[in-house]
Amino acid sequence: MTGMHYGLIPIGINMLATTGYDTVAGPGMMVSNIAQGGASLAVAIRAKTKM
Repeated sequence: MTGMHYGLIPIGINMLATTGYDTVAGPGMMVSNIAQGGASLAVAIRAKTKM
């Protein structure tokens, strides 16, 4: 969330250029995005007021 993950992008680009696939940056960022989305969904469900 502080932007430090952008340091992994050059590693991912290098892996794409040399091997044709990326096993570090892409999947790691995908898992991070899914976790943040799940946390947001949990907060939204818990904060919903009943009428």
